[in-house]
Amino acid sequence: MRARPSRAGCAVLAAIASLWALFLLPQQAVVWSGSAAPEWAIAIARTPFYTRIRTALAEAGLLDLYLILGAAVGVSYVLLWLAMGPTLARVGWSGRVYGALLLVLAVVIVLSYLNHGQDAPLRFLWGWEGPVLILLGIWGIVAAFAPRARRLPLWEALTLGLTLPIIALATLVSTYYPHGPAIALGLVAIAFAVWAPRLDDEQSAEEQDEAAVAAA
Repeated sequence: MRARPSRAGCAVLAAIASLWALFLLPQQAVVWSGSAAPEWAIAIARTPFYTRIRTALAEAGLLDLYLILGAAVGVSYVLLWLAMGPTLARVGWSGRVYGALLLVLAVVIVLSYLNHGQDAPLRFLWGWEGPVLILLGIWGIVAAFAPRARRLPLWEALTLGLTLPIIALATLVSTYYPHGPAIALGLVAIAFAVWAPRLDDEQSAEEQDEAAVAAA
């Protein structure tokens, strides 16, 4: 984890992560559930915009929409790792593990969708994004209340500690994971980017104190 990007940069990356997952969600929900998909997803997937996207993919020979639109959401989790970096760095070792799990999720998501076919060489990996999301949620409690961790604002600690309920609620509302949780975690990352203490905040304060002592 780093003291970069800036607060504004982190907020932008988090927003992109959320919007990218939101863009992928309707069509992916329809591909997965078919006629049983939520009505809103079916209605959006039938719009000319999404129809043109499906046509363009088909013309390019990319016919496995489940794979393409599923694996693509891994980008959102990489962006979430970047966006939460300065906040998680200040949390300490447990925050760094939380960030590492976001990156692991990105990799697992891609491998899972690549191996969804019955004859896939690593078929056992299909669906593993679910357990890793659960692990991330459980680890959120550790990150929030780990012994010897830096003191966090109460709202930040509670938000980290509620990662699992956030993931569960996002899945329930969106009817699909890992896309739904990525949208919700993107909103969390925006809040962290705007309001949470960052590692570089403390570094800047220390530099100012040193400069004041040197000038005295």
